[in-house]
Amino acid sequence: MTDRRTPGSRAATATRFASPALRWSLTGNVALVLATAFLLALVLTGPPTQAPAETANAPGAEALDRDGEAVDEDPPGSLEALRDVAWFIPDTDDARYDMPRGYEYGCEQNQEDAEALRCDFGDPDGEITVAMVGDSKILQWQSAVATLARENSWRVRSYTKSNCGLHAGLQTNHGEPYLNCRAWNEDVLTDLLADPPDVVLVSNYVNTALDISEELAETQAAMVSALATSWRQLEEAGSAVVVILDNPSPGEQTVYECVAAHLNDLRPCAFDRADGIARSGQPAQLAAADEVPGVRTVDLTDSICPEEQCVPVIGNVLVYRQGSHLTDSYVRTLTRPLGRQLVPIVAESTAQGGPEGG
Repeated sequence: MTDRRTPGSRAATATRFASPALRWSLTGNVALVLATAFLLALVLTGPPTQAPAETANAPGAEALDRDGEAVDEDPPGSLEALRDVAWFIPDTDDARYDMPRGYEYGCEQNQEDAEALRCDFGDPDGEITVAMVGDSKILQWQSAVATLARENSWRVRSYTKSNCGLHAGLQTNHGEPYLNCRAWNEDVLTDLLADPPDVVLVSNYVNTALDISEELAETQAAMVSALATSWRQLEEAGSAVVVILDNPSPGEQTVYECVAAHLNDLRPCAFDRADGIARSGQPAQLAAADEVPGVRTVDLTDSICPEEQCVPVIGNVLVYRQGSHLTDSYVRTLTRPLGRQLVPIVAESTAQGGPEGG
């Protein structure tokens, strides 16, 4: 994976300003003296640098389960708790690269190509086969699912494509019909129907598709129908469909950039939970699940945004990386909450021989 790192935070830039050695002479240049004084003032008055992490064992979402054990008086996940955040992981400079290893292994298809790339992980000898299918919002759960797979003897295979969920519709990408997303969907569905997994985990971010009846307007109703169509096909083939509901979306705000600019007070980087859910894929997913009997949902919203305002740091872990994606560090702390919901669903589905039972 090509490393295209952008320059560091403003705090890091200010540190670089102060570091070069300056050669002085008795006839020193006045302009140079003034420039140096100005740059030194930037260092002294610029944004604070991020404090080093005290430990790699930040609890993240697990802090929400520690009733009565919180060190601070304010509950984790609350706006009040942000006042006492002295450190967190990952660093804001590294947040956008805090991703599951599937990206390193080339598991996600890009936005230009339609071939269905498959990656296998988990327990290769497991008796239960679980497929993870969709866009980057299902791939973000790879680390947690991989741990659960090893613990519960699941074989996992994943098919993911950038900005392309598993559905039978036609969505847009950068304002244009996403034609190779449709082709990718056909390729993936062919594989899944030819060798049906026991369980198919799905998620997606885009919540609208082109509606032919509305002169190709983008509507949520069209995406609901498109999702339901594909899920129904999978269930009819004998696979249980489980939707990991999309997490609240910050919208236009890039959370880690906001955090880097507000290290003394992280509260400006919070956003409204109801608005975040409305911007996510969750409303379309819930509506589609209502249309297909047997489809189950896993909702981790309360472990990501437990109060009316979604905060950027919980349990000393930065929650968001690029866009609305969760950092892999935070997802790893969600392994137990995910397992509490997902493991019983998988066990029940496979014990019954699929969603129809028998």
